[in-house]
Amino acid sequence: MIQFRKVALSFGAAAAAVGALTLLAPQTAHAVAAALVQVTNTTANPAITQDTSKQAGQLIHLQASIPPSVSSPTLVTFISISAGLGSTANYNVPGNQTLVIRSVDITPFECPASPISQIELFNNIGTVKAWTVAGATTNSFTYPSGIPLGPGTNPQASTGGVGCSVVMDVFGYLTSN
Repeated sequence: MIQFRKVALSFGAAAAAVGALTLLAPQTAHAVAAALVQVTNTTANPAITQDTSKQAGQLIHLQASIPPSVSSPTLVTFISISAGLGSTANYNVPGNQTLVIRSVDITPFECPASPISQIELFNNIGTVKAWTVAGATTNSFTYPSGIPLGPGTNPQASTGGVGCSVVMDVFGYLTSN
């Protein structure tokens, strides 16, 4: 009988301990998760800090139609064809936000057979990114972490002096600084 009491007492103590941990665990888990999810939002490493319902209004689609230029590169500004913003020429990133580019589509056309095109994206300072594409098919590039363009940036594109026309579509979103 003494043996049974010791076993029952051990099981009872274990059950009480599990019950206490169950009641305390959600608060502890929440505190640990909050400590692990702290994010530093910088221009070089932008983070989404907005409610999901407001993000759709921040999606940006820019397009540049770059004419052929054989002798010297021609810089072309982007127009915004984003939903809700209408078509806006000479797009500038708003002064209090950063444009994060998530993907780029480049479509050369009116080209000689098997051309190789050098396409560059510029900000107010210089070249941000350059691509080399071959042929006259759409080339898609994705950037999961994004390419940030800071506030007040006037993005521009150039074909780098090749004989093809190019349409460049840039897709991204705006985030607060």
